[in-house]
Amino acid sequence: DTAKLIWITEVGAPTGGPGAIAGVDDYKFGQSPDHVTESLQAVILREAIDRHQQYKLVGPLFWYSYKDLGTSKQTNENWFGLIRYDGTPKPAYDIFKQLTH
Repeated sequence: DTAKLIWITEVGAPTGGPGAIAGVDDYKFGQSPDHVTESLQAVILREAIDRHQQYKLVGPLFWYSYKDLGTSKQTNENWFGLIRYDGTPKPAYDIFKQLTH
């Protein structure tokens, strides 16, 4: 059905967790990282938005999530936010604001 758009849901990258961390210059694939640096999160967000804007058959893009859920590094689920748990923005927040205004 060419009239329907594809929605991109739950794009995200956690910036904390119990395992290895991947960075912009060191992805650490051999260590199976479970989270990324804040800089790499911003790069991932920028690339997702750039690619989203390239396709006409794509509907909304949803980032998961706006704010970190907590500060415990026992799980990476606490760390997907564009802003930290204390409300301060991560670099990805500025990218989001700049590219979606």
